[in-house]
Amino acid sequence: MLGRHHILITLLILLPFIYSFFPNIFLAVFLVFLGSIVPDIDAEESTFKHGGMFISRKVKKAVKLFYIVLKYLFYYPYAFILSFISKDALKHRRAMHSLFPAIFLTALLYVVLCYFHSGVYSLSFLLGYL
Repeated sequence: MLGRHHILITLLILLPFIYSFFPNIFLAVFLVFLGSIVPDIDAEESTFKHGGMFISRKVKKAVKLFYIVLKYLFYYPYAFILSFISKDALKHRRAMHSLFPAIFLTALLYVVLCYFHSGVYSLSFLLGYL
């Protein structure tokens, strides 16, 4: 499945619920978008790697920067640890397609969002990830 399919399916399922749970719908939709493409960080030609499908160059650059930080500070160390258990840890649909990265990244985002806004928006990221 391509990145745009992940995003479309996730938004179609969650859009009716997003408005009733999250006052800032743009932040919630953006986090659902990020959550739906993060599991494909290990794919060579992922939507996430190329900055997503944004019109704005600034937003596209921000998504690419988030991709680089996430890939080098979370994915590679996590896959390295998993490589001691399984030699296929760096393959697509291995390390990032499990529950631990979803929970860990949502908790990290919760801490960051509590500082700036409201931590409840991290749930939209988790729903997009799942």
